[in-house]
Amino acid sequence: ISVELEGTNSSGQFGVGASLGYTHRNLFKGSELFNAKLQGSYEALSAKFSDFNKNYFEIGGETSVTFPRFLFPFLKRDIRKRFQASTQLTASYTYQRRPEYFTRTILSSQLSYIWNNRRNSSTRHSVDLINVSYVHIPQLSDAFKDKLTDAAREFSFTDQFILGSGYSLS
Repeated sequence: ISVELEGTNSSGQFGVGASLGYTHRNLFKGSELFNAKLQGSYEALSAKFSDFNKNYFEIGGETSVTFPRFLFPFLKRDIRKRFQASTQLTASYTYQRRPEYFTRTILSSQLSYIWNNRRNSSTRHSVDLINVSYVHIPQLSDAFKDKLTDAAREFSFTDQFILGSGYSLS
């Protein structure tokens, strides 16, 4: 179990944040790694830190399960032996409230494969096979909307369904 606390100061605006995490290192009795984290933050924009309706607020959570092997159909056994591999499933949710601007929710999930060659463990490969996110903007103030360019409104402040994949080498 882990606890993190932080304090922020953005242009004279004070804020606090906290998270609570949990890790289980043998979830299904096969060395699977389970992580869960809840987090929240609050930033005072008004003179009153306790004026909840005028200050920024964010809350969210993330969970992941990492399996210490490739979970991929049709993969030959000799390939599994050559690599030190893992498969990671991740899901997260974030709710952001910015009074006088917008309210936004972000829901995402990801499937990743991570591996090292057993002979050369200093090189790490990571493939994000699929990364799906949905961004929903249930509230956008008219005053804020009028200040945005058409491109900013279309690409940053409308509901978005995002599908991606990626590769990294380190």
